[in-house]
Amino acid sequence: MHYRQIEAFRYVMINGTVTGAAEALSVTQPAISRLVADLEANLDFRLFVRHKGRLLPTPEALRFYQGVERYFQGLEQLDRIAKQIRTESHADLRVCATPALSTFLFPTVIQRFRQQNPEIHISIETLSSSEIVSRLQDHMTDLAVTLAFPEVAGIVQEVLLEAAHVCARFMNPIP
Repeated sequence: MHYRQIEAFRYVMINGTVTGAAEALSVTQPAISRLVADLEANLDFRLFVRHKGRLLPTPEALRFYQGVERYFQGLEQLDRIAKQIRTESHADLRVCATPALSTFLFPTVIQRFRQQNPEIHISIETLSSSEIVSRLQDHMTDLAVTLAFPEVAGIVQEVLLEAAHVCARFMNPIP
């Protein structure tokens, strides 16, 4: 199985025709047909059946297409990461925090840190807790400040402070 075969298959699925796939990839229709046929040979199952001059995806093609889309989403994520690396100024310290903490806790802490360490460039990103865990696991941040989350292998957690929780509700003064 080769990338170009998978790409041809994907564009046939997206466009619904070999012609549309050929135009999207700037190749000939016979080239697309050959790539799809070679992919079918590699997979050892049919991806399309011809019906009244049209290609119809088989149930196997629909299942395979789901995996192909996940693969391309992963490639797009890699592209975004590479773009971010190229355009980001290099920070000495990369920090993530949840929105509430980044607006409440961070301004004072960062101001104090910068006064004591003016030579260190800090990059701050506001993310959800699940995104923060992912950034830590992928080594895309050095430090994170968030509400507690379950133990995760490879991530060391340290309690900074404990706070009481309150519940508030609106009281209508008019009976």
